[in-house]
Amino acid sequence: METNRVERFYFKLAQGRIVAVFGFLYAASQLMMFRILSRLGSDPLMLQITFSKERFLEILGGWGRWGVGLYKSHYWFDFVHPIWYSIFLASFIAWLSAKKGVSPSKGLLLLFCLPFAAGLCDLVENTFHVLMLNSVIRITAFSVAASAAFANTKWLLAGISLAAIIVLGIKKAKARH
Repeated sequence: METNRVERFYFKLAQGRIVAVFGFLYAASQLMMFRILSRLGSDPLMLQITFSKERFLEILGGWGRWGVGLYKSHYWFDFVHPIWYSIFLASFIAWLSAKKGVSPSKGLLLLFCLPFAAGLCDLVENTFHVLMLNSVIRITAFSVAASAAFANTKWLLAGISLAAIIVLGIKKAKARH
């Protein structure tokens, strides 16, 4: 992506109201998915991150038809959820770090892009799961490992984004005092 396009997008998102709106949408979406998935315990997370076909099938078998149906129903929210959290995290990074009239460093622009990469990984992971759960593609060692690779990358990138927000928030708070 061209740096000045990313930079323009960075400054467009560097607004407190965007952080607030997308933070609210993210929280509401997260709450809806929690209400659906909490009845399945910690297994939805385990299903996402396991690289083992056997463990994947064991989790599905433990849920039975009802649990798998419940899990599939959360995708009504989980296909838009990455949009909400990507914009929320990226706008938070931009809002905390933007300085009027000063171009952000390439490193800062990279941090700004990480939430979008996480969201893309989430969409690929979701697509793998929907295809596997609806028998469009077979549940194989490869399909499980591929979806887990995208899921684990998503969590890593989201974690780095959250750490960046904490560090940038501390820096901004210190700069005010």
